[in-house]
Amino acid sequence: MAKIEKAEIERISELSCLQLGEDEKQPMQEDLEKIVDMVCKMQEVNTDGVEPMSSVTDFAALNIKAPKAAVDEVTEHPDREQLQTLTKHTMGGVYLVPQVLGKS
Repeated sequence: MAKIEKAEIERISELSCLQLGEDEKQPMQEDLEKIVDMVCKMQEVNTDGVEPMSSVTDFAALNIKAPKAAVDEVTEHPDREQLQTLTKHTMGGVYLVPQVLGKS
């Protein structure tokens, strides 16, 4: 069984900007350990010869036509300067955000 330390839960909550109370850390630790265990079990499955799928639905087996993928087109060209007037957290044309990675 996977073991995730309390310090790792605290680091994960910090990186994800979650403010977990002490009473929330233990259930989070247990849930993450279960997820890691499930992933480890999945890695044990032999997938040799299994074709990759582009969808979890086997449309051919259901005898239905697969939906056509939507075309990703730019339809709007927002004015960056106008949008940046909505916040005071900009500098030199970019948005300023709090540092998350590399924080000690």
